[in-house]
Amino acid sequence: MYGRKKIEVKNETEKIVYFVQLLLMFKYGENHQLLKLNEEMDELGKEIIKYVTKYMREGQSFECTSERKKIVEEMADVELCLSQVKYIFGILDSELEKVKEQKIKRLGVRGVVDYSFLGLR
Repeated sequence: MYGRKKIEVKNETEKIVYFVQLLLMFKYGENHQLLKLNEEMDELGKEIIKYVTKYMREGQSFECTSERKKIVEEMADVELCLSQVKYIFGILDSELEKVKEQKIKRLGVRGVVDYSFLGLR
């Protein structure tokens, strides 16, 4: 176990998901669940590669396809695993948001993104 902190749970659905995730961690162990994240990210990556090769190269519409549904499902799996990682390492949503904001600002400093129209500097 690592640096656990109080987890921010916003609604009833999140409470249920949080409880199920705890059960999975206790059943399979934290190390297994950390490795599961890698597996789920790999599956998402494979679905995205299918998208790039099939739809972007061939110029086909992607709106309502079974491949889109698979990407959504894999994204959900990755997000569930990420929430377990946040629990294991005691990472709060507010902490994560602060780091994301710093990274976005850094992109602007590097000239990659001009977001001055948003009032951010």
